[in-house]
Amino acid sequence: MAKILIVENDPDLLDTYADLLMTRGHGVMSASNTSGAVDLIHSSEPDLVIIDLPMSGKLTSDMIKTIQPNSRHDNFKVVVVSGHPEVTNNRELKSLADLILIKPVANVELIRVVDQFITDQLQHTLKAADTTTALNPAVYNEYE
Repeated sequence: MAKILIVENDPDLLDTYADLLMTRGHGVMSASNTSGAVDLIHSSEPDLVIIDLPMSGKLTSDMIKTIQPNSRHDNFKVVVVSGHPEVTNNRELKSLADLILIKPVANVELIRVVDQFITDQLQHTLKAADTTTALNPAVYNEYE
């Protein structure tokens, strides 16, 4: 299914998220700090990044700025998870993240969010493929 990177400094929560998503068939990578996350993003090109806020190292908004313009894979989505409800008022973070979830996040909610992002991404990819096919006469010629 999808490649998901979880950036979480709480090992128990990291294991919970990872186990939950792996049982749904997703490939899961994990990092406990910013530098590890950036390395994995550049080497693994995930479809979705779930980031804990706050975490040690750079602030999450700085990390998002770091990974987005430099990534070869510009289609991944970013979900921020925080135990601090006031982050939903942070305009910069809201402009950088695709979604902000407030802890505790129920397993059902995490699954729903991941499934929705993956479905949206698949639909976007299929639309792009349809457009490419429709504009490329060579695709039609090979079936004649």
